[in-house]
Amino acid sequence: MKSVEERSFDIEELKQYFFADRQPVEEFDLEAMRRHFDALLQRGAAR
Repeated sequence: MKSVEERSFDIEELKQYFFADRQPVEEFDLEAMRRHFDALLQRGAAR
């Protein structure tokens, strides 16, 4: 198993990977993403 250090990643690289279709990448909004996932979790829990 790899150590955390070996698997370390750059948050900017992640943003570009996940939001490559969004320009510019600086528009990445962690708070909006958190609200989105909170809403999904609430919907899933309501089932």
